[in-house]
Amino acid sequence: MKATQSKFKGKREDTSYRPATKRKGNKRMNPVKKSSKAFVKEHADSKDITSSYERPEYAPKLKASYFPKQKKTVPSVFEAPVYPMRLNRHLAIKNFSSRREADRLIEKGLVTINGVTAKVGDKVKETDTVEVDGKLKQAWKKYRYFLYYKQAKIATHTSTIGQKSIRDVSGLPADVFPVGRLDRASHGLMIMTNDGRVTDKVLNPEYAHEKEYVVRVNKKVNTFFIRWMSEGIQLEDFKTKPCIVTAVDDQVFKIILTEGKKHQIRRMCTALGYEVRDLKRVRIMGLRIGLLKPGQYKELRGKALTEFLISIGIG
Repeated sequence: MKATQSKFKGKREDTSYRPATKRKGNKRMNPVKKSSKAFVKEHADSKDITSSYERPEYAPKLKASYFPKQKKTVPSVFEAPVYPMRLNRHLAIKNFSSRREADRLIEKGLVTINGVTAKVGDKVKETDTVEVDGKLKQAWKKYRYFLYYKQAKIATHTSTIGQKSIRDVSGLPADVFPVGRLDRASHGLMIMTNDGRVTDKVLNPEYAHEKEYVVRVNKKVNTFFIRWMSEGIQLEDFKTKPCIVTAVDDQVFKIILTEGKKHQIRRMCTALGYEVRDLKRVRIMGLRIGLLKPGQYKELRGKALTEFLISIGIG
C-alpha cells in the first residue's frame, strides 16, 4: 500500500509528522525557519539585510592604493582663454612660441606688459598690451617640419646603453625633435620639428586626431577580434575608445585610433589572446608615409605644410 493512501476512502493521510527529507515532492527544508531566499525577499526594505551593493561588516576593507590617483590636469592652449592668465600661456595662445620658449624669452627680458619688463610667473589681463622685442621677431628662428620613417629597434627619444635613438641615426638638424612616441619595436611615420607649439596640438586626445597603423598578428583575424577591437577593450587601467578596425589579410589588420596610450595596440591584442608580430604607423592626421623607406625623411613645404598647420590651429 502506498504511503499516501488512507484507510478511509476519499481522504488523504496526515503526513505532517513525517521528516522533511521523506516528504514526497518537497526539497529538504527546515519546517520551522523560512528559507534564506524567502526571508531576504520579505525583509528587502530592512536596513539589517545587506544588499549586493553594500559591503558587509566582515568584508576586508580596500587599501588606499586600490583607488587610482587623479592626475592633475594642465589647461590646454586650445581651451577658451580665461583672464587673467600666465604670460607664457598667453604667448602660446597667440601662436608666438611654446610655453617653455616663452619662459626663456621672459627670463632674457625680451617681453613687456604695458611697457614694463615682464617676469616669469606674471599674469596678464585681456586689456593688457604684451609686446616682444621687435628685433627678436625679425630674427626669430625659422620653424621646420619633417616626415621621418623611424626604423624598428630604434628608440624615439633618449636611448639606453647599447641602443640608438632617432637623433643618432636620422641626420636631421640638431634642433628638431619627434612629436610623440613610437615604441622601439615598431616602425613608421614620425613628425619631426623644432616648433614646440605643435606637440600639444597634435597629441592632445581632446581633438581626436587620427593615427593609422597596419598590424600583423600571430593568428587569424576573425570577426570576433574585429568587433571587440572596434568597440573598445577594458585594459588594466583604462578602457580604450571606439576605433576603426578593418581586416587586410588573414593575419593583418588596419586600425585608426584617436588616442595614443603607451603600447596601446599591443595591449589590446594581448587582451584578446593575440601577439603582435609587426606594427607600422602609416598616417598621422592628413600626413601619410607615402614612398618613404626606413631611415628616410622629407621636409613639409607648400600646400601640404599649410594644410597641416591650419588643421592644428596654427596656420
